[in-house]
Amino acid sequence: MIIFIVIISIVLIAGALMVAHHMSVKEKKLTEQRLRGKRILVYANEIWDALSECSKLIDAPDILHTLMDYYRCQMRHRDGILGEDNSQTYENEIQSFKDKISQIHVVQQLDNDNEINHAKRIFSKASKYIKSAANRKLLGQGEANTMRTSMKRRMLDLQVSAYERLGDEAGERSDPATATNYYKYAKKLLIETNLTFDGKIEWVRKISHKNQVLFGNAVAEKLEKQIDEEENTVDEFGIPKDTNVLAGNKKAF
Repeated sequence: MIIFIVIISIVLIAGALMVAHHMSVKEKKLTEQRLRGKRILVYANEIWDALSECSKLIDAPDILHTLMDYYRCQMRHRDGILGEDNSQTYENEIQSFKDKISQIHVVQQLDNDNEINHAKRIFSKASKYIKSAANRKLLGQGEANTMRTSMKRRMLDLQVSAYERLGDEAGERSDPATATNYYKYAKKLLIETNLTFDGKIEWVRKISHKNQVLFGNAVAEKLEKQIDEEENTVDEFGIPKDTNVLAGNKKAF
């Protein structure tokens, strides 16, 4: 009888351990799924943020729709991992964004380095997401490359225009040194880019001409100032007003 009780006890303990192990494995799996779902949600939200910011920088519906498709892809992947169906929520969100695309104001100029750096970060992220979308076969590689080139060109236009305008403003403040630095960097961006487009060389020449004119004006202003100073040292007959200068004597101190 005692042996029977011992056997029963061992069986019950073993069963309890097996159940506990099974529950532990199941809980671990659920925890891993929740963590994966959380990471995917964070990534999807980053895609959405890039989409939202990109829409303010470039008028390109094809790029925006691709980012929306990639966002949807990630949300569906998350639903599959968690065994959920949140499609109505994110589909409504996507449709709402589509409906207001035409009303979004696209900036036409960047005013400082902070805005330039922000735009560069946004385009860099959007370009990466479009490449990933192509890898997932949401679009062809050729289409993806065209979109990425469009963003690169848009960033170049915004950046060069910003530095050119900042150079113009510095010139208007009679600050040729600062203006030259802005003009120099604007030209550098155009010259070093591997993008080719109509008007590129003419744009470089236009900026160079602005810089030449600016320095020409600066030299002219300096000469005029020197002439004015000289005129103030002589009378109407061109004779030095300072008698010491006329006599060739130095002042005694």
